[in-house]
Amino acid sequence: MKTTISTIFILLFCFKINAQSTFKDGYYVNNSGDSIQGLIKDLDWKTNPDEIQFKTNSASRIKNLKPEDISFFEIFNKVKYKSANIDVDVSENSISDLSKKRLPQFEKKHLFLKVLEEGEANLYQYTEGSLVRYFIETDDADLQQLIYKRYLNKYYRIRENNNFRQQLLNALKCDELSESEFSDLKYKEKSLRKIVSKYNSCSNNSTYSYEIRDSKTSFHLAIRPGIQFATFETKEGVNNSSGTTFDYETSFRVGIEFEFILPLNNKKWALILEPTYQEYSSRVDVLVDGFFPTFREAEYASIEIPFGVRYYMFLNKKSQVFVNAGMAWDIGIGDNEVNGNRGARLDLKGSLNPMFGIGFRFMDKFSFEYRLQTGRDLLGEYAAKKSTFTSSQLILGYRLF
Repeated sequence: MKTTISTIFILLFCFKINAQSTFKDGYYVNNSGDSIQGLIKDLDWKTNPDEIQFKTNSASRIKNLKPEDISFFEIFNKVKYKSANIDVDVSENSISDLSKKRLPQFEKKHLFLKVLEEGEANLYQYTEGSLVRYFIETDDADLQQLIYKRYLNKYYRIRENNNFRQQLLNALKCDELSESEFSDLKYKEKSLRKIVSKYNSCSNNSTYSYEIRDSKTSFHLAIRPGIQFATFETKEGVNNSSGTTFDYETSFRVGIEFEFILPLNNKKWALILEPTYQEYSSRVDVLVDGFFPTFREAEYASIEIPFGVRYYMFLNKKSQVFVNAGMAWDIGIGDNEVNGNRGARLDLKGSLNPMFGIGFRFMDKFSFEYRLQTGRDLLGEYAAKKSTFTSSQLILGYRLF
Protein backbone atom coordinates (compact mmCIF):
# COMPACT_ATOMS: atom_id res chain seq x y z
CA MET A 1 0.00 0.00 0.00
CA LYS A 2 2.73 2.48 0.98
CA THR A 3 4.60 1.66 -2.24
CA THR A 4 1.49 2.32 -4.35
CA ILE A 5 0.82 5.67 -2.67
CA SER A 6 4.47 6.69 -3.06
CA THR A 7 4.37 5.77 -6.74
CA ILE A 8 1.27 7.91 -7.29
CA PHE A 9 2.84 10.95 -5.64
CA ILE A 10 6.02 10.53 -7.72
CA LEU A 11 3.94 10.36 -10.90
CA LEU A 12 1.96 13.44 -9.88
CA PHE A 13 5.16 15.34 -9.20
CA CYS A 14 6.67 14.35 -12.54
CA PHE A 15 3.55 15.34 -14.46
CA LYS A 16 3.46 18.63 -12.57
CA ILE A 17 7.05 19.40 -13.55
CA ASN A 18 6.86 18.26 -17.17
CA ALA A 19 3.38 19.30 -18.25
CA GLN A 20 3.39 22.59 -20.17
CA SER A 21 1.05 25.44 -19.43
CA THR A 22 -0.62 26.71 -22.56
CA PHE A 23 1.37 29.00 -24.82
CA LYS A 24 -0.97 31.37 -26.63
CA ASP A 25 -0.65 33.63 -29.63
CA GLY A 26 0.62 37.08 -28.78
CA TYR A 27 3.38 39.61 -29.33
CA TYR A 28 5.69 41.97 -27.55
CA VAL A 29 7.15 45.34 -28.53
CA ASN A 30 10.84 45.80 -27.78
CA ASN A 31 12.43 49.03 -26.61
CA SER A 32 13.26 49.94 -30.23
CA GLY A 33 9.60 49.84 -31.20
CA ASP A 34 9.74 46.57 -33.11
CA SER A 35 6.79 44.19 -32.74
CA ILE A 36 7.72 40.51 -32.42
CA GLN A 37 4.89 38.02 -32.78
CA GLY A 38 4.97 34.52 -31.31
CA LEU A 39 3.73 32.54 -28.31
CA ILE A 40 3.46 33.75 -24.70
CA LYS A 41 3.01 31.41 -21.76
CA ASP A 42 -0.40 32.20 -20.29
CA LEU A 43 -0.29 31.81 -16.50
CA ASP A 44 -3.64 33.57 -15.99
CA TRP A 45 -1.95 36.07 -13.68
CA LYS A 46 -3.86 37.18 -10.59
CA THR A 47 -1.06 39.60 -9.73
CA ASN A 48 1.11 41.47 -12.19
CA PRO A 49 3.93 39.31 -13.57
CA ASP A 50 7.56 40.30 -13.07
CA GLU A 51 8.57 38.47 -16.27
CA ILE A 52 7.04 36.56 -19.18
CA GLN A 53 8.08 33.50 -21.16
CA PHE A 54 8.10 33.95 -24.94
CA LYS A 55 9.00 31.80 -27.93
CA THR A 56 8.72 32.55 -31.63
CA ASN A 57 7.13 29.18 -32.42
CA SER A 58 6.24 25.93 -30.66
CA ALA A 59 9.65 24.38 -31.35
CA SER A 60 11.85 27.34 -30.41
CA ARG A 61 13.62 27.99 -27.12
CA ILE A 62 11.91 29.98 -24.39
CA LYS A 63 13.05 33.55 -23.79
CA ASN A 64 12.41 35.25 -20.44
CA LEU A 65 11.50 38.93 -20.74
CA LYS A 66 11.38 41.42 -17.86
CA PRO A 67 9.72 44.88 -17.78
CA GLU A 68 13.00 46.61 -18.56
CA ASP A 69 13.44 44.47 -21.71
CA ILE A 70 10.22 45.45 -23.53
CA SER A 71 7.58 48.19 -23.69
CA PHE A 72 4.41 46.13 -24.22
CA PHE A 73 3.16 42.58 -24.51
CA GLU A 74 -0.24 41.17 -25.35
CA ILE A 75 -1.94 37.77 -25.43
CA PHE A 76 -4.50 38.15 -28.20
CA ASN A 77 -8.12 38.48 -27.10
CA LYS A 78 -7.20 38.20 -23.45
CA VAL A 79 -4.75 40.56 -21.77
CA LYS A 80 -2.26 43.34 -22.43
CA TYR A 81 0.51 44.80 -20.25
CA LYS A 82 2.54 47.99 -20.52
CA SER A 83 6.08 48.28 -19.17
CA ALA A 84 6.61 51.38 -17.06
CA ASN A 85 9.28 52.79 -14.77
CA ILE A 86 6.96 54.66 -12.46
CA ASP A 87 6.46 55.97 -8.93
CA VAL A 88 4.20 53.62 -6.94
CA ASP A 89 2.63 54.30 -3.55
CA VAL A 90 3.69 51.40 -1.31
CA SER A 91 1.76 52.54 1.79
CA GLU A 92 0.16 49.76 3.82
CA ASN A 93 -3.62 49.47 3.60
CA SER A 94 -4.35 47.04 6.44
CA ILE A 95 -5.84 48.70 9.53
CA SER A 96 -3.10 47.47 11.88
CA ASP A 97 -0.34 48.99 9.69
CA LEU A 98 -1.86 52.31 8.63
CA SER A 99 0.44 55.32 8.55
CA LYS A 100 -0.25 58.66 10.22
CA LYS A 101 0.83 60.46 7.06
CA ARG A 102 -1.76 61.59 4.53
CA LEU A 103 0.64 61.77 1.61
CA PRO A 104 1.57 58.62 -0.37
CA GLN A 105 4.89 56.86 0.14
CA PHE A 106 6.33 56.59 -3.36
CA GLU A 107 8.96 54.16 -4.61
CA LYS A 108 10.31 54.00 -8.15
CA LYS A 109 9.60 50.60 -9.72
CA HIS A 110 9.89 49.10 -13.19
CA LEU A 111 6.66 47.12 -13.63
CA PHE A 112 4.27 45.47 -16.01
CA LEU A 113 0.99 47.41 -15.68
CA LYS A 114 -2.17 45.64 -16.76
CA VAL A 115 -4.16 47.53 -19.40
CA LEU A 116 -7.82 47.83 -18.38
CA GLU A 117 -9.08 50.50 -20.79
CA GLU A 118 -7.38 51.87 -23.89
CA GLY A 119 -8.29 54.93 -25.93
CA GLU A 120 -7.68 58.67 -25.58
CA ALA A 121 -7.35 57.86 -21.89
CA ASN A 122 -5.67 54.65 -20.77
CA LEU A 123 -6.39 52.97 -17.43
CA TYR A 124 -3.89 50.54 -15.87
CA GLN A 125 -3.77 48.34 -12.81
CA TYR A 126 -0.97 47.03 -10.61
CA THR A 127 -1.62 44.25 -8.06
CA GLU A 128 0.89 42.76 -5.64
CA GLY A 129 -0.63 40.77 -2.79
CA SER A 130 -3.17 43.05 -1.08
CA LEU A 131 -1.67 46.13 -2.76
CA VAL A 132 -3.84 47.41 -5.64
CA ARG A 133 -2.96 50.61 -7.51
CA TYR A 134 -4.50 52.25 -10.58
CA PHE A 135 -2.81 54.51 -13.15
CA ILE A 136 -4.09 56.96 -15.74
CA GLU A 137 -2.53 58.24 -18.97
CA THR A 138 -4.03 60.60 -21.54
CA ASP A 139 -2.92 62.26 -24.72
CA ASP A 140 -2.31 65.46 -22.72
CA ALA A 141 -0.87 63.98 -19.51
CA ASP A 142 1.88 61.49 -18.75
CA LEU A 143 1.32 58.24 -16.91
CA GLN A 144 0.63 58.81 -13.20
CA GLN A 145 -0.74 56.83 -10.30
CA LEU A 146 -4.23 57.64 -9.11
CA ILE A 147 -3.82 58.47 -5.42
CA TYR A 148 -5.90 56.75 -2.79
CA LYS A 149 -4.63 56.17 0.72
CA ARG A 150 -6.12 55.31 4.09
CA TYR A 151 -4.31 56.82 7.09
CA LEU A 152 -4.77 57.65 10.78
CA ASN A 153 -5.34 61.17 12.03
CA LYS A 154 -4.00 62.43 15.36
CA TYR A 155 -6.98 60.89 17.13
CA TYR A 156 -6.22 57.50 15.53
CA ARG A 157 -9.34 57.63 13.40
CA ILE A 158 -9.20 56.28 9.85
CA ARG A 159 -9.28 58.92 7.15
CA GLU A 160 -8.96 58.70 3.36
CA ASN A 161 -6.88 60.61 0.86
CA ASN A 162 -9.12 60.54 -2.23
CA ASN A 163 -6.97 62.72 -4.46
CA PHE A 164 -7.67 60.34 -7.39
CA ARG A 165 -11.06 62.02 -7.83
CA GLN A 166 -9.45 65.40 -8.46
CA GLN A 167 -6.83 63.83 -10.73
CA LEU A 168 -9.53 62.25 -12.90
CA LEU A 169 -11.64 65.42 -12.90
CA ASN A 170 -8.61 67.33 -14.23
CA ALA A 171 -7.67 64.65 -16.78
CA LEU A 172 -11.06 63.63 -18.18
CA LYS A 173 -12.63 66.78 -19.56
CA CYS A 174 -15.85 65.91 -21.37
CA ASP A 175 -19.27 67.57 -21.67
CA GLU A 176 -20.94 64.27 -20.87
CA LEU A 177 -19.10 63.93 -17.55
CA SER A 178 -20.38 66.06 -14.68
CA GLU A 179 -18.48 66.90 -11.50
CA SER A 180 -20.98 64.90 -9.46
CA GLU A 181 -19.81 61.71 -11.21
CA PHE A 182 -16.35 62.21 -9.70
CA SER A 183 -17.35 63.27 -6.19
CA ASP A 184 -18.51 59.80 -5.06
CA LEU A 185 -16.20 57.73 -7.26
CA LYS A 186 -14.85 54.54 -5.66
CA TYR A 187 -11.23 53.43 -5.95
CA LYS A 188 -12.43 50.16 -7.52
CA GLU A 189 -11.83 48.62 -10.92
CA LYS A 190 -15.49 48.64 -11.96
CA SER A 191 -16.01 52.32 -11.08
CA LEU A 192 -12.77 53.48 -12.69
CA ARG A 193 -13.39 51.45 -15.84
CA LYS A 194 -16.86 52.94 -16.20
CA ILE A 195 -15.77 56.58 -16.04
CA VAL A 196 -12.70 56.15 -18.28
CA SER A 197 -14.75 54.21 -20.83
CA LYS A 198 -17.37 56.96 -20.83
CA TYR A 199 -14.68 59.58 -21.41
CA ASN A 200 -13.20 57.59 -24.30
CA SER A 201 -16.65 57.23 -25.88
CA CYS A 202 -17.37 60.95 -25.78
CA SER A 203 -13.93 61.83 -27.20
CA ASN A 204 -14.90 60.27 -30.57
CA ASN A 205 -11.76 58.11 -30.50
CA SER A 206 -11.67 54.33 -30.70
CA THR A 207 -11.70 52.63 -27.33
CA TYR A 208 -11.01 49.07 -26.19
CA SER A 209 -11.80 47.36 -22.90
CA TYR A 210 -9.51 44.53 -21.82
CA GLU A 211 -12.03 42.60 -19.78
CA ILE A 212 -12.26 38.80 -19.65
CA ARG A 213 -15.96 38.03 -19.63
CA ASP A 214 -15.72 34.23 -19.70
CA SER A 215 -14.96 33.92 -16.00
CA LYS A 216 -17.93 31.91 -14.77
CA THR A 217 -17.79 28.47 -13.25
CA SER A 218 -18.63 25.85 -15.92
CA PHE A 219 -20.26 22.49 -15.31
CA HIS A 220 -19.80 19.03 -16.83
CA LEU A 221 -21.61 15.72 -16.37
CA ALA A 222 -19.96 12.39 -17.18
CA ILE A 223 -20.79 8.70 -16.89
CA ARG A 224 -17.92 6.69 -15.36
CA PRO A 225 -17.99 2.86 -15.52
CA GLY A 226 -14.98 0.85 -14.43
CA ILE A 227 -13.41 -2.12 -12.69
CA GLN A 228 -12.62 -2.29 -8.99
CA PHE A 229 -9.87 -4.39 -7.42
CA ALA A 230 -10.40 -4.77 -3.67
CA THR A 231 -9.11 -6.60 -0.62
CA PHE A 232 -10.73 -6.98 2.79
CA GLU A 233 -9.32 -8.08 6.13
CA THR A 234 -10.86 -8.35 9.60
CA LYS A 235 -9.13 -8.50 12.97
CA GLU A 236 -11.10 -9.95 15.84
CA GLY A 237 -10.62 -11.68 19.15
CA VAL A 238 -8.47 -10.68 22.11
CA ASN A 239 -5.98 -7.99 21.04
CA ASN A 240 -7.15 -8.57 17.45
CA SER A 241 -5.29 -11.87 17.49
CA SER A 242 -7.64 -13.62 15.04
CA GLY A 243 -9.53 -12.66 11.94
CA THR A 244 -10.01 -13.34 8.26
CA THR A 245 -8.09 -12.23 5.21
CA PHE A 246 -10.41 -12.36 2.22
CA ASP A 247 -9.32 -12.76 -1.37
CA TYR A 248 -8.39 -10.05 -3.84
CA GLU A 249 -11.64 -9.63 -5.81
CA THR A 250 -12.53 -7.91 -9.06
CA SER A 251 -15.94 -6.27 -9.48
CA PHE A 252 -17.82 -3.70 -11.57
CA ARG A 253 -18.40 -0.12 -10.50
CA VAL A 254 -20.31 2.73 -12.15
CA GLY A 255 -20.55 6.39 -11.26
CA ILE A 256 -21.98 9.71 -12.39
CA GLU A 257 -19.49 12.55 -12.10
CA PHE A 258 -20.44 16.18 -11.50
CA GLU A 259 -17.51 18.47 -12.33
CA PHE A 260 -17.43 22.20 -11.61
CA ILE A 261 -14.61 23.97 -13.48
CA LEU A 262 -13.44 26.98 -11.49
CA PRO A 263 -12.47 30.29 -13.15
CA LEU A 264 -8.94 30.05 -11.71
CA ASN A 265 -5.51 29.64 -13.27
CA ASN A 266 -6.81 29.18 -16.85
CA LYS A 267 -9.55 26.85 -15.60
CA LYS A 268 -7.07 24.23 -14.42
CA TRP A 269 -8.89 23.64 -11.12
CA ALA A 270 -12.19 21.82 -10.66
CA LEU A 271 -14.41 20.49 -7.89
CA ILE A 272 -15.66 16.93 -8.39
CA LEU A 273 -18.49 14.87 -6.92
CA GLU A 274 -19.10 11.29 -8.12
CA PRO A 275 -21.87 9.11 -6.62
CA THR A 276 -20.74 5.55 -7.43
CA TYR A 277 -22.16 2.07 -7.00
CA GLN A 278 -19.60 -0.55 -5.92
CA GLU A 279 -19.77 -4.06 -4.53
CA TYR A 280 -17.47 -6.66 -2.99
CA SER A 281 -18.17 -10.35 -2.41
CA SER A 282 -15.70 -12.97 -1.17
CA ARG A 283 -15.64 -16.34 0.58
CA VAL A 284 -12.77 -18.05 2.38
CA ASP A 285 -12.92 -21.84 3.05
CA VAL A 286 -10.72 -23.35 5.76
CA LEU A 287 -10.23 -26.95 6.96
CA VAL A 288 -9.82 -27.03 10.75
CA ASP A 289 -7.31 -29.71 11.80
CA GLY A 290 -7.37 -30.87 8.20
CA PHE A 291 -10.87 -32.29 8.57
CA PHE A 292 -13.66 -29.88 9.62
CA PRO A 293 -14.67 -27.53 6.76
CA THR A 294 -15.44 -23.94 7.82
CA PHE A 295 -15.99 -20.76 5.88
CA ARG A 296 -16.36 -16.99 6.23
CA GLU A 297 -18.20 -14.80 3.72
CA ALA A 298 -18.11 -11.03 3.19
CA GLU A 299 -20.89 -9.21 1.33
CA TYR A 300 -20.55 -5.47 0.90
CA ALA A 301 -22.34 -3.09 -1.49
CA SER A 302 -22.58 0.67 -1.20
CA ILE A 303 -22.96 4.05 -2.83
CA GLU A 304 -19.62 5.81 -2.54
CA ILE A 305 -19.60 9.57 -2.90
CA PRO A 306 -16.05 10.71 -3.65
CA PHE A 307 -15.66 14.49 -3.47
CA GLY A 308 -12.53 16.57 -3.89
CA VAL A 309 -10.47 18.72 -6.21
CA ARG A 310 -8.99 18.09 -9.65
CA TYR A 311 -6.03 19.81 -11.30
CA TYR A 312 -5.57 19.76 -15.08
CA MET A 313 -2.25 19.92 -16.92
CA PHE A 314 -2.87 20.78 -20.57
CA LEU A 315 -0.90 18.94 -23.23
CA ASN A 316 -2.78 20.65 -26.07
CA LYS A 317 -6.24 22.11 -26.67
CA LYS A 318 -8.03 18.76 -26.42
CA SER A 319 -5.76 16.61 -24.26
CA GLN A 320 -5.06 16.96 -20.56
CA VAL A 321 -3.48 14.99 -17.77
CA PHE A 322 -5.31 15.43 -14.48
CA VAL A 323 -4.85 14.53 -10.82
CA ASN A 324 -7.51 14.16 -8.13
CA ALA A 325 -7.41 14.25 -4.36
CA GLY A 326 -10.23 14.15 -1.87
CA MET A 327 -12.37 12.01 0.41
CA ALA A 328 -14.91 9.26 -0.22
CA TRP A 329 -18.05 9.04 1.88
CA ASP A 330 -19.69 5.60 1.89
CA ILE A 331 -23.38 4.68 2.29
CA GLY A 332 -24.15 0.96 2.65
CA ILE A 333 -26.88 -0.78 0.63
CA GLY A 334 -28.70 -3.87 1.87
CA ASP A 335 -27.32 -6.46 4.32
CA ASN A 336 -23.60 -5.82 4.42
CA GLU A 337 -22.04 -8.40 6.68
CA VAL A 338 -19.36 -10.94 7.45
CA ASN A 339 -20.88 -14.33 8.28
CA GLY A 340 -20.26 -18.07 8.07
CA ASN A 341 -20.16 -21.23 10.19
CA ARG A 342 -17.12 -20.01 12.09
CA GLY A 343 -16.99 -16.85 14.20
CA ALA A 344 -19.63 -14.23 14.95
CA ARG A 345 -21.77 -12.41 12.43
CA LEU A 346 -20.48 -8.87 11.87
CA ASP A 347 -22.36 -5.90 10.40
CA LEU A 348 -20.38 -3.78 7.95
CA LYS A 349 -20.78 0.00 7.94
CA GLY A 350 -19.11 2.46 5.58
CA SER A 351 -16.86 5.31 6.65
CA LEU A 352 -14.87 8.25 5.30
CA ASN A 353 -11.47 7.67 3.70
CA PRO A 354 -8.97 9.51 1.43
CA MET A 355 -8.77 8.89 -2.31
CA PHE A 356 -6.21 9.84 -4.99
CA GLY A 357 -6.31 9.55 -8.76
CA ILE A 358 -4.39 10.28 -11.93
CA GLY A 359 -5.87 10.26 -15.41
CA PHE A 360 -5.89 11.42 -19.00
CA ARG A 361 -8.66 13.18 -20.94
CA PHE A 362 -8.71 13.40 -24.73
CA MET A 363 -10.99 14.89 -27.39
CA ASP A 364 -12.75 16.74 -24.52
CA LYS A 365 -15.04 13.72 -24.15
CA PHE A 366 -13.20 10.56 -23.16
CA SER A 367 -11.10 9.89 -20.07
CA PHE A 368 -9.20 7.14 -18.33
CA GLU A 369 -8.27 7.22 -14.64
CA TYR A 370 -6.44 5.08 -12.12
CA ARG A 371 -7.78 5.73 -8.62
CA LEU A 372 -6.61 4.51 -5.25
CA GLN A 373 -8.68 4.55 -2.07
CA THR A 374 -6.82 4.07 1.18
CA GLY A 375 -7.94 1.67 3.91
CA ARG A 376 -11.53 1.97 5.12
CA ASP A 377 -12.63 0.47 8.42
CA LEU A 378 -16.02 -1.25 8.00
CA LEU A 379 -16.16 -2.42 11.63
CA GLY A 380 -16.04 1.00 13.22
CA GLU A 381 -19.08 0.26 15.38
CA TYR A 382 -17.21 -2.50 17.22
CA ALA A 383 -14.84 -1.41 19.97
CA ALA A 384 -12.72 -4.60 19.93
CA LYS A 385 -12.70 -5.29 16.19
CA LYS A 386 -11.05 -3.66 13.20
CA SER A 387 -11.04 -4.13 9.45
CA THR A 388 -9.38 -2.73 6.36
CA PHE A 389 -11.13 -2.47 3.01
CA THR A 390 -8.76 -1.19 0.31
CA SER A 391 -9.57 -0.67 -3.35
CA SER A 392 -8.07 0.57 -6.57
CA GLN A 393 -10.06 1.28 -9.70
CA LEU A 394 -9.61 1.61 -13.45
CA ILE A 395 -12.24 4.07 -14.62
CA LEU A 396 -13.41 4.98 -18.12
CA GLY A 397 -15.28 8.22 -18.58
CA TYR A 398 -17.52 9.79 -21.20
CA ARG A 399 -18.46 13.44 -20.78
CA LEU A 400 -22.12 13.92 -21.66
CA PHE A 401 -21.81 17.72 -21.71
